Amino acid sequence: TLHFMDGQIPTTQWAISYLSQGKTKVAKVPVPKPGPGQVLIKVAAAPINPSDLMFLGGAYESFYKMTYPNVPGWEGSGTIIATGGGMSTMCLSGKRVSFLRKSNGGVKELGGAYQQYIVTDADNVIEQSNDTVSDEVASMQFINPLTAISLLHRATEGLKAQAVVQNAAASQLGRMIIYLAKKKGIPLINIVRKDEQIAQLKKECGAEYVFNQESEGFGEELKKLVQKLNATVAFECIAGDMSGKMMDYLNPQSTVIVYGALSGQAVGAIDNFGMIFQDRKMEGFVIFQYLYRFGKSFTEKVFKEGRELNSIKEFQPTVAKRIKLSEFQAAIGEYSSNMSAGKWVLLPNEFDDKLVDGAEFPEF
Repeated sequence: TLHFMDGQIPTTQWAISYLSQGKTKVAKVPVPKPGPGQVLIKVAAAPINPSDLMFLGGAYESFYKMTYPNVPGWEGSGTIIATGGGMSTMCLSGKRVSFLRKSNGGVKELGGAYQQYIVTDADNVIEQSNDTVSDEVASMQFINPLTAISLLHRATEGLKAQAVVQNAAASQLGRMIIYLAKKKGIPLINIVRKDEQIAQLKKECGAEYVFNQESEGFGEELKKLVQKLNATVAFECIAGDMSGKMMDYLNPQSTVIVYGALSGQAVGAIDNFGMIFQDRKMEGFVIFQYLYRFGKSFTEKVFKEGRELNSIKEFQPTVAKRIKLSEFQAAIGEYSSNMSAGKWVLLPNEFDDKLVDGAEFPEF
């Protein structure tokens, strides 16, 4: 039985529609209906994360069973306007929430946050009781916090690291890792691309060790500190030759955890002999698979820690730009080249005079 608030729920909506590998367009799609244990959310905001860019570029095709058309967008915020019934949905109608798209280890046909209405599991929502938190900030309650927490769990609990190295440390996620590492007493070596980012991380985040990868002598100075602190794990999200370089910077019997590809390239510059004779390793990391591996109790614990992390004012993300559905295509390229400036957020239900019946948009 479908339980809904007063008001008419439309049968169609505007969305970013993923047509096939790497082919996307703004299009009209059906409004999904929630089943038992699920909720229908009117989407207020949805951020563009690096993982969303990878989805749009077809990077997930080889690993998830895809159905077409699909809708990208891993997380967002909005208001629950209908439920499919069941104990888990009780008292949720009308609630303002943050949400994660339905996944269950694979991308399903219900689609993601880049649409005006989304269905997801009731277990994938967090009620936003604080009215002072904006829709944009509320939309970013899952991906970065859960990734930061889980990466450090893997490094310290799984790989028993005494110290860690991370690149792209000036990003929102990087700053969260800095905070968590300090809280847990884990020495963290941070790599950035600009001198001004060194000062920012030291002043704003209390980072102790920060290097500019573009500076002269960077590699040798980094290696000295890695040896001194016995850093045996690196968080790597750039890919390309940086993946191999990160492995070279580490001590023997170390592991590089690759969790992104901001360069858009495959991992490279890997020293085979270093892997063979010095027992250096490289492994991949996807947040949903990691949580799925450890089960529900671990996931609930990480969700709780994520909510605590989100409550810290300093880690409420910076919103650089708000965009409408019809502006999405043009926004992707601009955001890709300037991610460190802050998050770009899609507002699917913002009034958009270009979204009229019969409107056609090109593929991108």
